[in-house]
Amino acid sequence: MEKNYSIKFSVVVPVYNSFDFLLPIIDWFSKQYALRKDIELIVVDDGSTECCSYNHEFPGIRWFKKNNGGVSAARNYGLRLARGEYVSFLDSDDLYSEDFFSVNDSILTLYGMPDLILNSYSIDYGDDVTDIRYKQGIVDSESVLKQYFLKIIRSHICSLVLRRESMIDRGLLFDESIGYAEDVLFTVKAINSFEKIALSESIVYKYIIRPGSAVNRKVNAAWLRSFIAYDEILSLKIPDNLSLPRKFFISTCYVDFYHRCIRMGVDKGVDTEVVKAGKRYIFPYPRIGYYYFLNIIGCMFVSVDRVFGGLLMRFFMRLREGGVSGRS
Repeated sequence: MEKNYSIKFSVVVPVYNSFDFLLPIIDWFSKQYALRKDIELIVVDDGSTECCSYNHEFPGIRWFKKNNGGVSAARNYGLRLARGEYVSFLDSDDLYSEDFFSVNDSILTLYGMPDLILNSYSIDYGDDVTDIRYKQGIVDSESVLKQYFLKIIRSHICSLVLRRESMIDRGLLFDESIGYAEDVLFTVKAINSFEKIALSESIVYKYIIRPGSAVNRKVNAAWLRSFIAYDEILSLKIPDNLSLPRKFFISTCYVDFYHRCIRMGVDKGVDTEVVKAGKRYIFPYPRIGYYYFLNIIGCMFVSVDRVFGGLLMRFFMRLREGGVSGRS
């Protein structure tokens, strides 16, 4: 990865047969590029089988095509080609706000060029929008990691802005062997690696949940590779006082996975593997087992009644925040 800081921000966008969704991103970037020239958009075509039907040669946009290797490989490919001092990763069907660069400029100036920025963001479900907003400030790695493990901070990979030199120095890349939960593993590694982290209260990213997207598909055998990410997170060297919060985090990741199976259905044989995994991620931690069962009950209510289930889950979250400490 080349160290060249004439560009301040690089935005890496992996794309696979989703060129129509990419148009709003190109339009957004072109407007930003008209205002400033220290930005670049890197589009990585991950071996699409469809052809792009429009002209994609625009100032400031660098377009590359590679053999299909998955989203992690495409992000790493773009990262290696990036020239910016800071880099972010945007999914091809999501959006950044008009003030994305100016907000992050302000954070970098205000907090003395942190290694990592966690931006607030919104989740667009089509019929509803949820804001995920942080209390702004500079926070140490251990505090952020604990809040992330307890799901007080619920970050998304596309809401992160990372100092590229710090990534180079620590060899921070996406795990290309994992097709699912690779973003969770990357986020944990990033938070655990960087000493200086800033939280931004400004919502600058919109995560759009679309019908037919990966999060809305039937669970197949490939999803089971999420468990590799869970195992890697459990094996990471972290402060001793974060041991229990980490176990809680993994158990809730498993609960989310279990809930996805309930909602979307599973391929034959996958359900057996999911149940087996529960013994690895839940039952070895009896102090967490109580919260696991509460969450499963909440998941069932959510599946039946969204309003009542939502109230129940918020109650469980309050219980969780009061009941899980940093003691191992």
